[in-house]
Amino acid sequence: MVLGNHAAHLLEVMYELGLAQYIGLPAEGDVEEMQRVWQHVKDHSPKPMTVLSALFRCSEEVEKMDLRLKVSREEKNLSVPGQTQTRPP
Repeated sequence: MVLGNHAAHLLEVMYELGLAQYIGLPAEGDVEEMQRVWQHVKDHSPKPMTVLSALFRCSEEVEKMDLRLKVSREEKNLSVPGQTQTRPP
């Protein structure tokens, strides 16, 4: 859903209907930023969390999402605002 042709629109509708908070996304997610990110990466096979990370404003929102969705450590690290992704040597 997050990577399909209509991902940005589907997430926008979920926010308009107030559903996002019930699936672990922040209630006040930055939908405009998510749409910008999706436009830039949609043709480059992004990971779902690359798109969703634009919705989060703080690490507490990521923690709440993780409690609901049980994402991998890599996905969680991708979604923490202000954190850079490093690869092991």
